[in-house]
Amino acid sequence: MATWFYQKAVLSRSPSEHADHAVMIIHRDMDWVSFVRPGGSNWQVASTLDVNGKDRYADCVYHNGGILHCDSSGDSGEMDLEGPNGPTKEVIVSKMQYLPGLLTRHLVSTPWGYLLQVRAISRGQVKNGTRLQVREVHPDGSKKVSPKSKSTMP
Repeated sequence: MATWFYQKAVLSRSPSEHADHAVMIIHRDMDWVSFVRPGGSNWQVASTLDVNGKDRYADCVYHNGGILHCDSSGDSGEMDLEGPNGPTKEVIVSKMQYLPGLLTRHLVSTPWGYLLQVRAISRGQVKNGTRLQVREVHPDGSKKVSPKSKSTMP
């Protein structure tokens, strides 16, 4: 039954400013990304992952006019809902970095235009707490945002 819960929902743009917005969801145990437009009667699948694989969609966010996603392996990409043959996805950053004890990955679109990936690493891998890493996502890879990105939370 848990495979039918939605893990995340995001608007593609402001409905009060743009009539052509969409709602995108991560669902089916984090293996699928689907969307629907206003007035649409059915959800359309935008992307799926291998249910037998280890990878899962971790997050999606609206950023600079597009829907971006990241998965548990570290890939970040952009969804194009307007493709001539249906939705497509393009990988922006592939395999950012393997992290033992990785708990979560989240995308954050900043008001000043940066796309950040925030990662939490488990207590078992970090002395005295859970470590958060903040990295800026770039098409040519990623970079740490600040030395404070290795701060530990009790």
